[in-house]
Amino acid sequence: MDKNVNLRAAILSDIHLRDSFVRRRFLTRGLKNIKKRDYDLFVTLGDTTDHGNKTAWFAAQRLLEAVRPAKRSLAVIGNHDTWNRDARKPGQSEIDASLPLFLDFLRKTSGIVSKTAWYKAEVKGVPFIVLGTVGDSVGGKLGDEQLVWLDEALKEAAKSEGFIFVLSHWPLKNTHGLPKTFGEKELNENKCSWGDESDKLNAILQKYDRVVLLSGHSHMGWVPHEKLRIRGFSSVEVVGNILSVNLPCCSINHDGYLLPGYGLDLTVTPDAAVFRLRNFILPGSPAVDKLTIEKK
Repeated sequence: MDKNVNLRAAILSDIHLRDSFVRRRFLTRGLKNIKKRDYDLFVTLGDTTDHGNKTAWFAAQRLLEAVRPAKRSLAVIGNHDTWNRDARKPGQSEIDASLPLFLDFLRKTSGIVSKTAWYKAEVKGVPFIVLGTVGDSVGGKLGDEQLVWLDEALKEAAKSEGFIFVLSHWPLKNTHGLPKTFGEKELNENKCSWGDESDKLNAILQKYDRVVLLSGHSHMGWVPHEKLRIRGFSSVEVVGNILSVNLPCCSINHDGYLLPGYGLDLTVTPDAAVFRLRNFILPGSPAVDKLTIEKK
C-alpha cells in the first residue's frame, strides 16, 4: 500500500441477505473479492438483511467471520434490518425484537459493544459516526437523544482536522432526486429519508467542516456527478457545507447501473478522499467512476 494512503474501505449498501443459497453465494463472492484487495475497512450501510430475523443475521455473521473481508468492519442498521416479524412478542415492536440481533452481530463482527444502533468508531485515525433508527418504518427516525449525541460526536471528531464520515442508511430529504428516485408511486419524503427530522439532522451536520454523509436505501443505482444537469439528479451532491453520497443497492436498483454487486471503494489520504464505484462481485472489475474531494 502506498505510504501516503491512510485508509482504504469497501462499502456496500442494501445487501438484503435472506435464507437463500443464491444470495449467500452472491455475498460470499463479494466478500472474497474484497479481501483480495487488502482493505482496512468493510462497511455494510444498512439493510444487510432482507428481514432482520435470527436466521438472516446469523448467516451474515457466519459469512463475515469465515471470510474476514477487511481488517475492520462496521455495520449500519436499515429499515429491513428492523423487521423481525418472526420473534416479535405480543405488544412488542419489530425494532425491539430486531435491535438485540443487530447489536449482537455488531459485537461479533466489529468488536463494538453498544446499547444503541448509533455509535462512533475510529479506523486508522479516520472518524466514523454511525446513525441508527429508533423506529421500524420504511423511513428513519432519529429521536432527540441521538441528535444531541450526534452533535457531541461531531464536535469531538472535528478536532482531528480530517474528513468526518457519517454513515447513515437514510439520506436527507429532498437530496439525490428524492422522493422521486425512491421508486414508489406515492412520493412520500418520510419513506425515503429521515423525513421530519431531516432538517434537524442537516442543521447539526452543517455546523462542521469536512463532513461526508454516506447513505443508501433509495436503490437508485448510480448517476455520476457529471450527469447532474442531464438526468436531473446525482448520486453525489454538495448539500450546503457537506458532501452527500448515496450508494447504489448491492442487489437490485431502480435506475443507473442495473447489474448487482456495486459499491464504493473509498481511499482517504491526509489531503483527499477518493471515491470509486466498483463491482465487488465480478472479479477484476475495474472502477467505472471516480471522484476526488480535496481537503480544504
